[in-house]
Amino acid sequence: MISNRTLVKVAVYGLVACIGGVVYVRHELQSRVRNGEYFVQALQHLNSSAGAVKLLGSPIKDTAFDLGDESKNSCDGQTAKFEVSVKGPIDRGTMFFWSSRKEEGWNLDRMELEVRSQKDKRFIIKKSLSE
Repeated sequence: MISNRTLVKVAVYGLVACIGGVVYVRHELQSRVRNGEYFVQALQHLNSSAGAVKLLGSPIKDTAFDLGDESKNSCDGQTAKFEVSVKGPIDRGTMFFWSSRKEEGWNLDRMELEVRSQKDKRFIIKKSLSE
């Protein structure tokens, strides 16, 4: 017969292994997105924007995004849209970007920035061509 203490240890080790696995998979998925051409391009564009640098400071880094919320963050291979938390030495904010895939690669279609110190405003960093 197995003691309750042994069962508790097995349950705890199993739980730790499951949580570790979930954290690892989440980290790997986010790394793939962060290394994607559309994501790298968007972050480079934000860092090269004089307006964004004035609001956030330089360098601007991404901090978080929720891959589970497909209404805010998704990529289907042809289009990508993301809502990413960003920070700089001056302020924090949220970068919104939309990209589409063309024959020559990804194209940043539109980018907006919302900063924590001015929550009621959203700054347009890049307009879409149709505007």
